[in-house]
This record gives sequence, structure tokens and C-alpha cells, in this order.
Amino acid sequence: MKILVIGGSYFLGRWFVELSHKKHSVTVLNRGSIKVGLPGVTELVCDRHDAEGLKKLPCNEYDAVVDLCAYRKGDIEGIINVFGRSSAKYIFISTVDVYEHSDGIVTEDSPLRTTFPAGPEGEYLKGKEELEKELKAVCEKRGMNPISVRPAVLYGPANYAPREKMFFDWISRAGQIILPSDSDGLFYMTYASDAALAILDICESSKVTGAYNLVPPSPETYESFAAALHAGASIPFTEIKLPVKEIEDRNIPMPFPIKKSESYLIASEKIKTEVIFCTT
Repeated sequence: MKILVIGGSYFLGRWFVELSHKKHSVTVLNRGSIKVGLPGVTELVCDRHDAEGLKKLPCNEYDAVVDLCAYRKGDIEGIINVFGRSSAKYIFISTVDVYEHSDGIVTEDSPLRTTFPAGPEGEYLKGKEELEKELKAVCEKRGMNPISVRPAVLYGPANYAPREKMFFDWISRAGQIILPSDSDGLFYMTYASDAALAILDICESSKVTGAYNLVPPSPETYESFAAALHAGASIPFTEIKLPVKEIEDRNIPMPFPIKKSESYLIASEKIKTEVIFCTT
């Protein structure tokens, strides 16, 4: 199988390339700031937004395109215009945060957001929502199979996002962590290597299509997250518990939802039944 990976040099992309290149012919397309450097992996250097530069690259026929770094409208269409072919899969890595808030259980058929928060987070989510629509429209024109993978909070070694590392730093530097004392927020966490394995299974399966929530069976709370930290930390630490209001008033950054209004339950049955996927 020939797989084209857009991105692929760090975190989830690196996990995926390390898994997939052992079984398949893998080509990585990125800006070249970080080399992959794995045996047998072809590396193409070009900015995905450089339309003329993309046209100069060797245009092989790929069985699957795995797009890890599409963030704004036009990103998917630009790649498909050069590398798309009928019958190939286009696997877009989206996020569960594209869903509209719901008091029920969110499935892959639930409505996507129509409003977005201000600032960089809102721009990111708006871009992902627009790309979800673009994926379907452009793949339909080209006869490709559109697949949207919607992971929860990704964690694991080499994570560049300030999430679990924030707590690791608090523990190592101060021997304590801050927790909301009255949080009713829920959140899902998916280990990066599990996500990479699921994406590879999607590449290899002939029956997958549409969207897939990439979440574990049960959500976490700040209490369960803290318990996991205590179980895994090599040094003891204490918990400083503050009310949600105080955390907000003091602008203390918390990486996961702290309110129920920011949370929702997410179904994971589709990927379990259609794709081989197990979380650790």
C-alpha cells in the first residue's frame, strides 16, 4: 500500500509514520523543518500552500492520503488537486470539538458547530468545521473516499500542546498541582500511539468511510486525572484545590473543560465495530 502523509514529523504524525512505514510504502510531505529520517520513508519538502511548488513534486498514485495538518479552508482541496485519485482514501484528522454542544450523547451524525469562540481557538475550530465540509465536497467530485477522524485530547511523548505537560512541570518544579474543587467538566483522552494505530487500521480497511470519533469508552474528570498522576508519578505531590470561579478570575490556565457546559458525552461505537481499535 502507498500512503502519503501530510505532516508526519512530530507527535501524532511521527507515531503514525513509525508504525506505517514498517508495513507500507510511505511518503511524507512537509516543510522540512523536522526530518523524519526513517529507512524507506520518502520525504518531500514543500509548503502545502505553495500550489506551484506542489506541482513540481513527483505525483505518484497513492492508495491513501493521511492529512494531519489541514487547518484552514482550501487545505484539502489544494492537496487533492495534485495528489488525489479516484478510489483512494483521504483521511482528514479533525477533532471532536467540531461538534455543537449537546446535553445528550454525541455521535458521528451529530450536528457540527455553527458558532465559535473568539481568538485562536475559534479560528482553529472554524477551520476544522469548514474542512469537514470541504472534504466531502471535493472527494465526491474526485470519486475519493472521504474519512474524517475526530480524536479527543491527544496525549503522550512529544506532545507539543500544553496539556498533561503542564501538570508534569508543576509536579517537578513545585511538588504540587492546581485542581478545580467544584468542576463538573468531562473530557476524553486518547493516547497518541493508539490514535496512530487506529488511523493505520483505517488505511488498511476496505470498508471504512465517513467520520469516526476516536475516543476511549469513558470520559475523565479532574479527579480521575489526578488519581492517574498520583499512580504514575515517581515523586509525591500535593493538590491545591480552588473553586472554578477563582480559577477563572485569576486566569489560571486549565487544559481540560472545567464546566459541564463545555463538555459532552461522545459515542465510540462506530470505530469499535468498523475498525480494529483498542485504547491503553
